[in-house]
Amino acid sequence: MDPIESALQSSSRKRAVPADLHDSIMQRVREAAAGASPQSNLARSMWRSSTALSAALLVVAALCFTLIRIGERASSGKSASIAIEPGGEIPEQAAEVLIGPLARELDHANRDVKNAIQFLLASVP
Repeated sequence: MDPIESALQSSSRKRAVPADLHDSIMQRVREAAAGASPQSNLARSMWRSSTALSAALLVVAALCFTLIRIGERASSGKSASIAIEPGGEIPEQAAEVLIGPLARELDHANRDVKNAIQFLLASVP
C-alpha cells in the first residue's frame, strides 16, 4: 500500500453516531408538521371554498348566457317561420344569407386547391 494512503486510513477516526439521532429528527419533523397544520388547513379550506364559489358562479353565468342565446334563437325562428309560408317565395336576401357563407367557403376551397396544384407543379423538376 502507498504510505500516503496508509497514513490517511490510520488518521481517520470514525465518529460514533448517536443511536437516537434519527428518532429525535423525526420527532422534530412531526412537531413542526403538527404546529403548521391548523393554519395550512384553514388556508386550504378557504382556497377550496373560494375556488368552488368561483366555479359555481362561472357555471351560473354560462347557463344564463346559454338561456339568453336560446331565447334569442327561438324568437328569431318564429319570425323566420312567419316569413316563409307555404306557397310563398323566399326573398332574395334570405337566400343570400343562407347560401352566402357556403359559397365563400367553396371559393376558399377552390383557391386552396389551385394553390396546391401550382405548388406541386412548381416542385416537379
